[in-house]
Amino acid sequence: QIMLKELGYLESNTITRHGRLLAKIYGETDLLVSELVRKDVLVNLNSIELVCVLSALVYESRKDESPKIPHGQVQETLSVMVRIWHDIHERELDLGLEPMREPDLGFCMASYRWASGHSLASILKGTEMTVGDFVRSMKQIIDLLRQLGNASPALSETVEAALRKIDRGVVT
Repeated sequence: QIMLKELGYLESNTITRHGRLLAKIYGETDLLVSELVRKDVLVNLNSIELVCVLSALVYESRKDESPKIPHGQVQETLSVMVRIWHDIHERELDLGLEPMREPDLGFCMASYRWASGHSLASILKGTEMTVGDFVRSMKQIIDLLRQLGNASPALSETVEAALRKIDRGVVT
């Protein structure tokens, strides 16, 4: 509660406007997602870039390898995301809370390519990722997109466009 009060989600045990936003996001990175929305970090992304950025919030790599990341707006947004995560992480540690996991950039390029219309075969070629892992991650992104669409009217058009691009083929 202390952290939620410090961040403006609660005020005298009353849920604020920001708290109502947070209540619409479910998952282990919910506070980070809410902070990204509050700070308008996601509003300048197109639908493909949004899918790519959100992948860092749902994916968990099985091994350490250096991820490929699209340049430009995606790279800048991911950098901001990691800074916001770091601030939250430091607060959690200071308060003795279980810290949120760090964003994982390991699925960024695969999700970007899928949202751009590439085939599953071309995306998985040369990787160790299974079809099941790919589909599971895309379904998690779809779920997060739907939550974002409900939580943030400013993102609803981009979210709808993103859903049209990724909810296809084997993912459907």
